[in-house]
Amino acid sequence: MKYSKIVLLLSTVLPFLLSAAEPSAFGAGDLSSSNPYGLTSNEKVILDTKKKLHKVAVKSNNQADKLDSLRERIDGLQSVIESLSRQTHKNKLDLKNQAQVNELKANSSSEYEKRLSDLVQHNEKLLSEQANLISEISLVVDDINSKYVSKNEFNVTSKRCKCF
Repeated sequence: MKYSKIVLLLSTVLPFLLSAAEPSAFGAGDLSSSNPYGLTSNEKVILDTKKKLHKVAVKSNNQADKLDSLRERIDGLQSVIESLSRQTHKNKLDLKNQAQVNELKANSSSEYEKRLSDLVQHNEKLLSEQANLISEISLVVDDINSKYVSKNEFNVTSKRCKCF
């Protein structure tokens, strides 16, 4: 009896165990399994197309990632270019302002030189007039000295006049 129970148990369990290692006929043609088997030619074409579409999708995602990366780099370069453009514009304005300041300084210095030159000429004229006046005064003083009496002569004449 024990022998018959063991045989019965083995005969019922053994076919299940053996069938688990063998692929089921019900799974044949399943395209969603990792290793499909028993495919028809149309199913093989569909499976190949599915694999190719998956590869294309992966490549497309990679290209999209690269495109996003390139867009970010382009945005960065654009911001650098805009910054350089603003700085260039600011430098141009500063250069114009500096040129105007230099022109004003040049005009101011030329006006100053002109006024200084006018003052020098005026002073030279005044100096020559003063020299002429001094020479005239010295002539008058010389004339006076030659026509008038010296102090000693005056004192002598004055003593004589007192005597009278």
